[in-house]
Amino acid sequence: MSAVTVIDKIQEKAAAEAAAIRKNAEEKALAASEAILSDATAKAKNITRGAEEQAERLVAAEKQQSGLEARISYLNEKRRLLIALRRETAEQRCGFDENKTAELLTKLVLEIPLEGEVFVGASAKDAILIREKGLLANWKHAATEKYGRAVEYKLSEEPLSVNGGLVLYGTKYDVDLTYDTLIDAIFEAHEKEIADCLFKSGS
Repeated sequence: MSAVTVIDKIQEKAAAEAAAIRKNAEEKALAASEAILSDATAKAKNITRGAEEQAERLVAAEKQQSGLEARISYLNEKRRLLIALRRETAEQRCGFDENKTAELLTKLVLEIPLEGEVFVGASAKDAILIREKGLLANWKHAATEKYGRAVEYKLSEEPLSVNGGLVLYGTKYDVDLTYDTLIDAIFEAHEKEIADCLFKSGS
């Protein structure tokens, strides 16, 4: 075999090995590219999914906040109407004529089983009514008959700064029978029923 032939063989073998190495490198490079692309795609999907979940959480939070604000607004409206109804009720009590007022005051006084000396605190307007209609004597007679013990009612000298009703100052305890206090107690005890009547169509 001549020297030229040997050189050609070596060159052919080198070229074949170089081609094989190049092909192997290309295959590895392609595989690496695919792996990088796959990883990037997975990361992109994770980012997208995370963004979607975050968006869902934000929407849910917004709905919850809107619902909470609506509930607060609803409760505030209920409270506003209850206050308005309470005020209107108090105004109606203050707007009674003299006979109706005298009847109401008498009923309030006789519901309380006091004895001995009882001072009666009243507004300036009601104090005049009590004097003019002689209610103190009527109450004394009725209470003595009802409870079987002597009761002496005396009108307090200083009028009360109230919208109506009375305060009874007994020897053992006092009783607040002013309209505001009585109406507050009624509304506190029956607020749910009153609110249900006001909002039965919207609750």
